[in-house]
Amino acid sequence: MPTIEIPAPPAPTAEVEGSPSDADAMATRLTTVANATEGQQDFATGSAISGIGDDGGPWSGLGAGAYRGAVAPFAADTSTAYTGLIRGAQAVRAYGDTLTDLKQTRQELDDRRGSLAQAINVFAGEVSSWEGKEIPAATLAGLQERSSELQRQVQTYTDDNHRLTTSTETNERTFVSALASYTGVSASNRAMVASGYDPSALTRSGLDKIARGAHPEDIDGLSAERRAQWWAGLTPAEKEAALQEFPEYLGNGDGLPASVRNDANLQNLDRDIAQSNAVTAVPNTPKAIGDAQRTLEKADGVRSAIRNAQRDTPDVPVQLYGYDAGAFGGDGKAIVSIGDLDTAHDVAWNVPGMTTDISKIGGNVDSARDLYAQATKSGSTSLASVAWIGYDAPSGTDMGAVAAPGAARDGGALLASDIQGFTAARDQLGTGQGTGGSDHLALSLIGHSYGTPTVGWAGDNGRLAGDVDTVTLLGSPGTGGVTSAEEFGVGAKNVYVGSAANDFVGHLGSPNGVSSLGMSGLGSDPATTNYGAERFIAEGGDATFPIGDHNSYYQRGTESLENLGKIVAGHGDDITHEYRRSGWDVLEGAVTQQDPAVESRKDNE
Repeated sequence: MPTIEIPAPPAPTAEVEGSPSDADAMATRLTTVANATEGQQDFATGSAISGIGDDGGPWSGLGAGAYRGAVAPFAADTSTAYTGLIRGAQAVRAYGDTLTDLKQTRQELDDRRGSLAQAINVFAGEVSSWEGKEIPAATLAGLQERSSELQRQVQTYTDDNHRLTTSTETNERTFVSALASYTGVSASNRAMVASGYDPSALTRSGLDKIARGAHPEDIDGLSAERRAQWWAGLTPAEKEAALQEFPEYLGNGDGLPASVRNDANLQNLDRDIAQSNAVTAVPNTPKAIGDAQRTLEKADGVRSAIRNAQRDTPDVPVQLYGYDAGAFGGDGKAIVSIGDLDTAHDVAWNVPGMTTDISKIGGNVDSARDLYAQATKSGSTSLASVAWIGYDAPSGTDMGAVAAPGAARDGGALLASDIQGFTAARDQLGTGQGTGGSDHLALSLIGHSYGTPTVGWAGDNGRLAGDVDTVTLLGSPGTGGVTSAEEFGVGAKNVYVGSAANDFVGHLGSPNGVSSLGMSGLGSDPATTNYGAERFIAEGGDATFPIGDHNSYYQRGTESLENLGKIVAGHGDDITHEYRRSGWDVLEGAVTQQDPAVESRKDNE
């Protein structure tokens, strides 16, 4: 009997803890206390000083002045306390109102889960009834269509369920932040502790879940899987305390959800900007001012890239998944996603090449955005496109390293670690790689230029075979330690190559699968027949002397970007195929900067 996929049953609906009625009662109590405090404020600014001469009373002199001075701080404190209590009441009431909506959403989701589980059971029974029988073609097509529809519904439920968890945590964080933002009289600190938010105690209890007496820096020593488990085991209040107290240990934490890393990195970004502005605003040493200005320039560039992406894709989440302005000797690290990395089914990881450092984040985010738009046109309905500047690509004074594999090999290790950390987080969230109806992630790894040997070293010996679904190599000067498409471990038919005929860099790889040969010294040309990848048409775009179309693969309106969109959307079978090069074609192209394989394809059109 033909295989008919039975979708995995939907996971339990996320819990939404808390009582809206208790929140409303607490808001009422806070308002009552605020009103009483307002009465004390009225007394302090009215009756308490009504006898002083300046206010129409008979009392004057040094004693009256001393008395006024003693009463004034009390009046100021009661005014501050009143403001804090009213803000607290407003925050509690907003929290309770949102909690009511979240509980309603949870009930609706749970009803959907029950109906969906029942539909899957009925479907499984129908499929089972055909066991050992010949299924008519029309019936088979109907069953397969229902299977696909049920899988789609499970995926939609899973995404909505995760959003419910995220919204619940956001509601908690918003409430806690509203309390934490009040910096008035010391009584407010006691009120925060009484409300259950004691940052020092919560930080301690959270770190103790790593090991008793652990410090924030111990988070760095955890594996991605252990870090994911640790975070999942924290209470919402412990998570908020960690984000408030040590975001620098969370922003680049492999295994942590993207929403958490984004929250932490935005804080780290704001910190860098504030500290740099503070250094440059006062007299300081030339070195300190120079360092601060360089940090500020990098941070402002990242913030600008995020804001531009949010402007261009207003209905799509933009996440700062990684950030460190001082990484790689000051070249910097930035990882920005267009789309929600915690829930997206189709995820494209874009690895750039030479000359890339944090100052290029804007252009890289633009390319990720354009790929997002194209993959959406190609049918993806759940998507994230990542601009990854996470390695020390040859740039600036290090440009000489472009002719050697060292930076690519080191970068490959970092890339593999980042991807495995990402998939560990998705596994912990229940939205990771799986089979059939339980497969919530299709990960595409795309390398460009020097990024292709970096991708090659990342996937050497099938290291990423369990994490990545497709590999795409653009304008490649060689693919590092990988000498054939099969070596990635994802199936040769899932390895794609785009190499424009006039791309100077794309003619530098080895023709015969020996990584030490070729003009670049960076490995094999993946566009050859011997390599075994699927080559797609990547002509057109704006050529630049002397590198031709090397920087045009993500350009809007090109056949290259159209093919990339198909691959990311899961329709790689629909690419427009290009003829692959022979070994002789590689050698001839290195000399003439022409591609006989492309010319042959054109002759046969």
